[in-house]
Amino acid sequence: MPLRIGFVGSGTIARIHMKNLSEMEEVEVVSICDILLGRAEKEAKKFNAKVYCDYKKMFDEERLDGCYICVPPFAHSSIESLAAKKGINIFIEKPIGLNIDEAKDTEKTIKKNGIIVSVGYVFRYLDIVEKAKELLKGKKVALVCGKYFGGVAPVDWWTIKEKSGGQIVEQTTHIIDLSRYLVGEIDMIFAQGYKGTISHCNYNINEASSVNLHFKNKAIGCINSTCLLSGWFPKLEIIVKNMHLKIYSLDTLKIITNGKTETINSKIDGYWEEDVIFINSVKTKDDSKIKCNYSDALKTLIATLAANKSIESGEKIYL
Repeated sequence: MPLRIGFVGSGTIARIHMKNLSEMEEVEVVSICDILLGRAEKEAKKFNAKVYCDYKKMFDEERLDGCYICVPPFAHSSIESLAAKKGINIFIEKPIGLNIDEAKDTEKTIKKNGIIVSVGYVFRYLDIVEKAKELLKGKKVALVCGKYFGGVAPVDWWTIKEKSGGQIVEQTTHIIDLSRYLVGEIDMIFAQGYKGTISHCNYNINEASSVNLHFKNKAIGCINSTCLLSGWFPKLEIIVKNMHLKIYSLDTLKIITNGKTETINSKIDGYWEEDVIFINSVKTKDDSKIKCNYSDALKTLIATLAANKSIESGEKIYL
């Protein structure tokens, strides 16, 4: 019997996952839910899937082994909680929400019902990131430098802070999460934000930000972001004694030691890797290979929301 998979949300990132699943044996996309019914219908035709505009109805009517939840930040929590109560394993696109209390309640529901959960922090699944993690093992990190430079996402909710959380929560979350994964837990954040270049009624996010981090292991860092450019330029640099690591986008690792540079290009597709691992986890009922579960993603959410709070208050935020 093929695994029966549903989708809540059928936008760009959902379509990447749908394509991956379509290439896997013993996986069937059986239902797609979206408040934009026409968009859901367009995707459903590719899989002969049933269309819904209400996820509650879909969860009631469909027997699902798993569900991908690919919705904007403001739309989370209630979907995940209901899926958990119904015993549906879930893959959640980052971030997991905008409200820490709601996310903590969802975490409790997930643990109580024992479902498998994977959160889409795709950088964690790259071979070059695992190489970096291996190189850093046993070493003391001194400095972390990150950036997420790009443009405004072409969706109407993205520039509204109450819906997206702003760039730090919606995009730079990848770099903050990767910092946690490679360096360790963050215990203090101080951030500054810039506004003023763009002005219209549906735009209240920061156009640039600088987030200073202090880690529990004494490492320090700074992650800068802007949505005033075009393109997509994420990067993370990590410095230890006599070694400088640079991770670019989703494909390149540079290792600089003693003035010599080694460049390693990724040989895998991180989106494919995270999908394969989630599906295999559902099949085997073993989540040990999932690299970011709900509780781990909650720590990243807490950090990104703390950055927003620091910008608003002008104060250091201790985690």
